[in-house]
Amino acid sequence: MLIHTNEIYEDYTDESIERFYIEKERRSDSKQFVIENNKSTLAQVFTDVRYKKEDNVYFSKMLIQVFEKEQGFMNQ
Repeated sequence: MLIHTNEIYEDYTDESIERFYIEKERRSDSKQFVIENNKSTLAQVFTDVRYKKEDNVYFSKMLIQVFEKEQGFMNQ
């Protein structure tokens, strides 16, 4: 657990994630989105289709490159 000055951060459990998203999962537009993307859950749509790991890795590398080479933030 990482403690910040005013807040406590902890990893989410599968149960807490389900509790947070149950209403969104039940919406008709969300159900349609799941069907259209041939997935079982809305979370799968976002992790497998919308925000894929390889895309996030690519854009993270690009952002680091901008910080390092173009803006000089990491050269100090």
